[in-house]
Amino acid sequence: MADFQISGLSSGIDWGGIIDKLIENRRQPETAWKKEQQKLEDKENLYNELAVYFNTLKDSLSSLRLESTFLKKEAAVTPTGSSAGSTHSVLTADASPLAEIGRSQIEVFSLAQAHRVASARFQSTDSPLGKSGSFSLSIGDFSVPVTVSAGQGLSGLAEGINQAIGKEAAARGVSVPMRALVLDNTLVLKAETTGQEFKIRAEDPNGILKDLGMLDGSGEFSKVLQEPADAVLRVDGLEVRRSSNSINDLLQGVTLELNSPGTVDLDVSLDAKDAVESVKSTVDAYNATLDWINKRLVEKPVESPQNALERQRGLLRGDSLLWTSKQSLREIVMMPTGSQAGNLTLSRLGIRTEATDFGKSGKLEFDESVFMENMKSDPKAVAETLKTFADRLGVISDGMISRSTVNVGGVSVKKGRLLQQVDSLEKQSGQIDLRVKDLETRLALQKASLEALYSEMEASLAKLTQQASMLSIFSSGLSSSSFRSSGSDSSSD
Repeated sequence: MADFQISGLSSGIDWGGIIDKLIENRRQPETAWKKEQQKLEDKENLYNELAVYFNTLKDSLSSLRLESTFLKKEAAVTPTGSSAGSTHSVLTADASPLAEIGRSQIEVFSLAQAHRVASARFQSTDSPLGKSGSFSLSIGDFSVPVTVSAGQGLSGLAEGINQAIGKEAAARGVSVPMRALVLDNTLVLKAETTGQEFKIRAEDPNGILKDLGMLDGSGEFSKVLQEPADAVLRVDGLEVRRSSNSINDLLQGVTLELNSPGTVDLDVSLDAKDAVESVKSTVDAYNATLDWINKRLVEKPVESPQNALERQRGLLRGDSLLWTSKQSLREIVMMPTGSQAGNLTLSRLGIRTEATDFGKSGKLEFDESVFMENMKSDPKAVAETLKTFADRLGVISDGMISRSTVNVGGVSVKKGRLLQQVDSLEKQSGQIDLRVKDLETRLALQKASLEALYSEMEASLAKLTQQASMLSIFSSGLSSSSFRSSGSDSSSD
């Protein structure tokens, strides 16, 4: 329906329809522009899709750059002798990448213990003890005085001891070395650290601890719940002592946690699970990226696309950016890598280009058995080789998707070539929007001008029609008057 509603009241001509037809004809370039814009947006979506593949590839490289991925060790503990078949763990072991591969025989004789002593048992924990004065407690090189008031009960005394210890520990910047607690109406002092050197000592000048039944007449603890003791064990025939049941200085890179007496074999072996999974992850991401590139480089356009997927087909056929990306990915697979590894290549590690289609796809295949042979013989060389490979892949990925900016001809652009393309396509699409907006502005002015012109023409025509009508009426009046005059003359004759 025409926007301009003057339909020729005088002329009978549909001026609105004529104007709309003229404007629509002049709007025809927009169709081509919109089609071009849709193509740009489809290309932009494709480049963004490829950027996701490169981002996934980049993310897969993190673990390949870590030496620990390839030097990871696993510690297995097997009970032997009288401990064989026991469900109780003699010890647990954790091996770091620095651990040496091999077997050790370990026999645990006794565990490290913390010193614990107790007082006599009281009827109430809250009743005043009626003792006042002070005593001091020591353990290792830590010593603290404790002041006691006559109104304190057993619980209050324990709280006062802990407050004094906590305050002194905070002042020294050390952890709390011992604690006091009340257990079954009995005051218990407990060392927080195991080992013979961490024995609790007491000085009792006012006889407070003696009155509590904690010290005897000679100043020794009268009720020892547990003597302080070192852990005693034999490792490969060598007997050793440690103050803690957590031991990390016997076997290089291995931490032992002693649980009970017994005998075990400790086997440290290479744990290549993370290394294998890391390589697989990168190979999968690499192949997925090449799969996408290979598909887009050769697919043909759809003549009459019905949806977005069909519109995108063939848009990147033979695209130069895709070709160079594929070439870069393929080249680094063949490069020698690593200084310590000499000329060790990915192929020697079991990472090779697929033989399918004579290797045209560039995709990789991973031979895990070949990889494991290299891991067993020289995991450090494998780590160095794959780190170099990961670094090179990282450079390629950054070159495609990095959002950092560089200055090109005085203009700041994204470093990633894919993102440069996306930005360029967005800019072109924006320019088309401006063209459409400019055309619509001009068409609006032209339409208003035509409407004014045709309105004026219609008004003029209406005026002429009115004048013609008046002339016609005047002319008819003259004719009628003349006829009457002529009739009168005839009558008089």
